[in-house]
Amino acid sequence: MKVFLFVVILGMSIAGDCYIDGLEIKCNENNYKACINLGVKLDNNKNHKKANELWKKACDAGVFVGCYNLGISYENQKGVAQDLKKAAKLWKKACDGNDADSCHNLGLLYAHGKGVEQSYEKANELWLKACDSGSFNSCYNIGLSYDKALGVKQDMAKASEFYAKACSSNTIQACTNLGYLYAHGKGVEQSYEKANELWLKACDSGMSASCSNLAIAYTNAEGVKKDYKKAMYFHKKACDDNHANSCYNLGVFYKYGPNNLKDKILAKQYFKKACDLKSQEACNEYKALKSDDNL
Repeated sequence: MKVFLFVVILGMSIAGDCYIDGLEIKCNENNYKACINLGVKLDNNKNHKKANELWKKACDAGVFVGCYNLGISYENQKGVAQDLKKAAKLWKKACDGNDADSCHNLGLLYAHGKGVEQSYEKANELWLKACDSGSFNSCYNIGLSYDKALGVKQDMAKASEFYAKACSSNTIQACTNLGYLYAHGKGVEQSYEKANELWLKACDSGMSASCSNLAIAYTNAEGVKKDYKKAMYFHKKACDDNHANSCYNLGVFYKYGPNNLKDKILAKQYFKKACDLKSQEACNEYKALKSDDNL
């Protein structure tokens, strides 16, 4: 689970120690937003125990960002022993107060059965609440649940709906998955062009699987004109990010492709990298090339 500690915007423009002193004064006056921000400062300076005390003070006063941050501490052993039951309790309190990020994290605990009894149904309920409140990672998770029938009946139309909502806010894995649905006409009208548009967006944001999918589209002329050089460009981009299939496919291009692309040395290099990334097909090709070298 990615960890984000949240601060609350205050009307202060003081820097350095003066800023921290100002927060402490306000926190002592029961300005709980100041307590939260001071806690983040202390947490960044590795004073986790004091940060947790401040977040508990805010949480007890009904400032739910404090509950969220304290839950993160219990999850990640920051100033306290790991206690996922306590994290779940804190996130439930904050989620009941409509803190979307707490609902999202509590959903993750239910999905994995950590600190609570495992239940995809409960996870989906929490993610739906979080999604409706603007947690787009939760929208993605709901989409995945409908895609894979996790706690709900499989419904590809609903999966596409939630993926689209998440993708619109740059949850890149959602764009990748939505592209797959368009490519295969699952829950949406089939469109390679739309799939490629989504994969390009995700690829440009560092999603290697989408770069690999685009490369295959250019190889097979799916929604684009066949273009081996563009295919190799996208495979290389994915391979540079350790995507095994793209490294293997680059090896295939260099070994078996058009004469103007063939390069035995590069083929061996990419098969070797793909083999190191656990592609058995690539290992077989690499061994064959090494055997040829010994003839």
